[in-house]
Amino acid sequence: MLKINSLISLASHGSLLNAPFIRGVRTHGTGCTYSAAITAQLALGRSLPQAVTRAKEFITQAIARSVRAGGHTVLNPNYGWRTR
Repeated sequence: MLKINSLISLASHGSLLNAPFIRGVRTHGTGCTYSAAITAQLALGRSLPQAVTRAKEFITQAIARSVRAGGHTVLNPNYGWRTR
């Protein structure tokens, strides 16, 4: 199974986040959505490593549950995201 990796590298912390590669999905805007999710988690008071981890989970699920609309594949951010 192919994996997608994200590397968090801070002076005080380092992590490698893995997620499965989702075949057959061609999306646009995942980077912007990922950065917005990180920002939202930071606004909720989470640390940067926590925010990136939660945002990675969010974007992976949004891609996995993407839908077709107007001939394009769009992210589905409504899969049951919780703020807590």
